[in-house]
Amino acid sequence: MLSLFALPAFAQLEGTFNIPALILDIVLIGGIVVIYLGSVFAGELKTAFNYVFIGLAVFSLNHLIETLMFSMGVTVDSNEIIHRILHLFGFAFVIYGFYRVRKVISSVSKGKK
Repeated sequence: MLSLFALPAFAQLEGTFNIPALILDIVLIGGIVVIYLGSVFAGELKTAFNYVFIGLAVFSLNHLIETLMFSMGVTVDSNEIIHRILHLFGFAFVIYGFYRVRKVISSVSKGKK
């Protein structure tokens, strides 16, 4: 179990293709797709959660991009900066999505009073 937590560190082998990291990246992307396809939201709530799903997709694709960039020989410093910038965009989508969810919930609760 402990070795699974160390796998992202193994992805930083410049110029080599890391199969365990690639497999984990694909599993992560598959998990996001399954969560999205299994969502039961509708209407405005679905629209709000779509932003959250976009953010989660950015997170999962970001790891695949990082693994591929390491295998192409991109330096660790450049790769990590790009990785963090993409994560920032993912967080922006997640935060905005939950902001929209909050607006939908508050509008529904005001309508019940």
